[in-house]
Amino acid sequence: MLVGEFAPTDRGGWALTTRQEVHEEQLPDLEDLLLLLAPHVRPPGPVGRLRHYEHESPDLLVLREGRVVQLALDPR
Repeated sequence: MLVGEFAPTDRGGWALTTRQEVHEEQLPDLEDLLLLLAPHVRPPGPVGRLRHYEHESPDLLVLREGRVVQLALDPR
């Protein structure tokens, strides 16, 4: 892991912040991890961001119908 922090939030919960270089073949493992963490996200909403090296802006990762969906913030 390049960077990692687990800390309490102002709203009484916890925040996990990590930065890691993930290769394309590792994305299913990342999705499995996010599905485990998603039920604990309060309020429901984005569970993370993913930025591919060649893109300027990150995509939002949101939980929809039991799957992690990647939403582009910029049109490509």
